[in-house]
Amino acid sequence: MPRHALRWLVFPLLAALAACSANGVDTTPLTPLGPAVSPASLTFTAAGQTQAIAVSDPGLLRDVYTVSGCEGIITAGAVTNGSLTVTSVSAGSCTLTVSDTLSRSTTVSVGVMPPVHYPSI
Repeated sequence: MPRHALRWLVFPLLAALAACSANGVDTTPLTPLGPAVSPASLTFTAAGQTQAIAVSDPGLLRDVYTVSGCEGIITAGAVTNGSLTVTSVSAGSCTLTVSDTLSRSTTVSVGVMPPVHYPSI
């Protein structure tokens, strides 16, 4: 193919690509989502209570997560079948971080109420 004929092919393609981005078509590469949790916050009214958090990550084929934060306030087991069991230990508030194998993470706010002491009569 002669060089000048190739020019007639390339320029319209470049113009079409420029028109796509100029006409509101988003050409930004997609960023994979990280893990999703539900609920995004937990409140415990006493120590020794247990609640579950649903964990999902559409970007992963396997459910492999690490859980960190909140030492001394709650205990958290491993994520099993999309569920994370959290047990309150002592009063306080903290942020629990759930991370996937691609180092993407999300957080859960956790609060444990202090025990209520009633004065004796």
